[in-house]
Amino acid sequence: MFQFPVGHARVVGLALSLGLASWVAKGAEPPQWPDAPFPTTGPAHAIGATNLGCLTGGMALAPDSAPLEILRPQRNRFWGHPILVATLRDLARSLDAMGHAPLLVADMGLPRGGPLPSGHRSHMNGLDADIWFRGDGPAHHDATWLATPSALSAVAPNGLEINPAVFDAGTRALLETAARDTRVDRIFVNPVLKRALCQERGGEPEAAVWLGKLRPWWGHDRHAHLRLTCPGDSPDCQVQDPIPPGTGCDASLDWWFTEDARAPKPPSGPPSVWPPQPPLACSRLSTE
Repeated sequence: MFQFPVGHARVVGLALSLGLASWVAKGAEPPQWPDAPFPTTGPAHAIGATNLGCLTGGMALAPDSAPLEILRPQRNRFWGHPILVATLRDLARSLDAMGHAPLLVADMGLPRGGPLPSGHRSHMNGLDADIWFRGDGPAHHDATWLATPSALSAVAPNGLEINPAVFDAGTRALLETAARDTRVDRIFVNPVLKRALCQERGGEPEAAVWLGKLRPWWGHDRHAHLRLTCPGDSPDCQVQDPIPPGTGCDASLDWWFTEDARAPKPPSGPPSVWPPQPPLACSRLSTE
């Protein structure tokens, strides 16, 4: 049977008890992929795409000594490829050294990846994580708040300007530090936040090194969506198209403030066929 690494059990205990109790009490078979509450054993591999994939050898994120907090732990979405876990822990420590702890980690993925039952079309192969900018409570939150948290928007109510109370030095440091990490492929943020950083930092000599990784997308005013590059240990990981060169502070960003961009709403909810069929390499996960 799978054994959690030392230090993880206290974080995942509640989530696992909630997920396992129902079928144990009924004498039913354990849930199969992607509903299994525990990962597969063996090496870690990100398989397929972030929006159609799965994960073997997943690792649970646990605070331990890292200055981070896991939001809604009862949903059991704090799993990822070990490199994602290491990236988040390193980011948390870097921000702590700058005086901006703790890191608020929301959805990552399920223990074996695959489609989440709600909230996302991606987060399937262990390489995605949502990082909140600011909760609506004190810096360190109790278990009740972590189970039912609420986030503050970094965009003003008019939808065109930043909210300086949230888009502060800590949020700026979060985005820059994460984007400078070579393990990070791209970060989705609200276009207003991208534009603000372009105006403030776009002319710096090294701006393209990190600012180009910040990709404007609908929503994302309360959190940033981190996505890693495919790890070297995962030959079945589907590499995304490369982001355009440069800072991204150009006409492509201007489009996001046109009527065409602001009027239509992005797709919401799952597609008509859900869950989608995973890659063939994921099929064996349902029997392990």
